[in-house]
Amino acid sequence: MKQAGTVTQGAPRHQAKVLSLAQHGRLPAATVTDCLDISGWKTVKAKSGTQVPFPKGQPLRYPTSVSAEKWGKQWVIIKVTPHGDRSC
Repeated sequence: MKQAGTVTQGAPRHQAKVLSLAQHGRLPAATVTDCLDISGWKTVKAKSGTQVPFPKGQPLRYPTSVSAEKWGKQWVIIKVTPHGDRSC
């Protein structure tokens, strides 16, 4: 984005739900599904503030699958898989 001269404004919103939680074993793990809403998250040209449109057909709300592990006292996101080919 720096090379393209763009920045983001706003923030995405989430509707996350824990699908599974395994607290046994060496590392506790969780699988989470999220409906990522990017409608309030804009990409703009840094110098002019002109909005850069999303790619044609890009849903503004789409599911993501997330894998997380608990390292010490905090959860760490290990993998995020976006499913931008469908909406939620």
